[in-house]
Amino acid sequence: MVPDWFLADNAGVTCGMNLLVLSTWNPYPPDNGSRIRAWHLLRTLAKHHRIRLIAGRQDDAPTTIPEPLSALCESVVTIPWE
Repeated sequence: MVPDWFLADNAGVTCGMNLLVLSTWNPYPPDNGSRIRAWHLLRTLAKHHRIRLIAGRQDDAPTTIPEPLSALCESVVTIPWE
């Protein structure tokens, strides 16, 4: 059994843990195997935890943070990665 204090913040919202996720792949758009995997891991984790993402930005990735990604994560930082 999970204690109530673990599952709820002051507003009673399920919050779980604060997670910092480091990824060499920017997970959005999920258009290849590595991005698809990272995207689905983030989606699953975000259901119960607060996510902060630091991701590598490849040349073909958008320079702005896409709305679907910002909706999953509390904060997103991308860095150039080749």
